[in-house]
Amino acid sequence: MNSIPLDILCEQYFDVKDDLTELSVYLKPHDYQMFESGPWLFFNNDSGILPTQGWKGHLSTVLENSKITLETAVSVFKQFGCVYKVSRNEGILKILNNIHAPIQTANKFITFYPK
Repeated sequence: MNSIPLDILCEQYFDVKDDLTELSVYLKPHDYQMFESGPWLFFNNDSGILPTQGWKGHLSTVLENSKITLETAVSVFKQFGCVYKVSRNEGILKILNNIHAPIQTANKFITFYPK
């Protein structure tokens, strides 16, 4: 599994909209744009382009805590104007949390880019 690209591992879930997807959209700050790419939902308050370099952080969670983790993180991101991306849905989060997930993305529920 860890030699297979994440996009290929997750493509069966790209069109799935579940409670986690709906919560991500609901929590979107009004002045942010949202777009989908691969296994991620991206939220940006600038030009719609994520930084290619610079500081970033990752948040991990188990499925049972994903909604409260997302709510807490987004409230901080709004306050500080952070750009972020989040797993599209619960199926993709399960893949990210799998012990055999690609090391580059393993356990990365949310990636954020502080200003």
